[in-house]
Amino acid sequence: MQTRGRRCASCGRPDSPGAGCKRPRLLSSSGVRVNAVQIPDVVAQMKEWIRKKAGCHSIAATGMHGIVEARHDPEFKQILSAMDLVVPDGMPLVWLGRRRGHVFATARVRS
Repeated sequence: MQTRGRRCASCGRPDSPGAGCKRPRLLSSSGVRVNAVQIPDVVAQMKEWIRKKAGCHSIAATGMHGIVEARHDPEFKQILSAMDLVVPDGMPLVWLGRRRGHVFATARVRS
């Protein structure tokens, strides 16, 4: 699936409004779009979608394994690209994001 036209510099989505975009910032790794978000950001986005009643949305959580798999499997990469949000799952993506200037909380989910 190839998208034509411009993508938002902030979130990477093709249908984004651009300069006034309120979608989460983009962290791209190996051509796979990962949104630089934390749990409160995801919850706020979900509440906004519910408030607007704007149809169905999808969220995927992926770590570095998913990024590597997407590099080798075009169909999986297409699936991740079709998500409304792709959230980082695991410290390697957090470290990569920090290296690129994003700020992430390091609170971990307890089992």
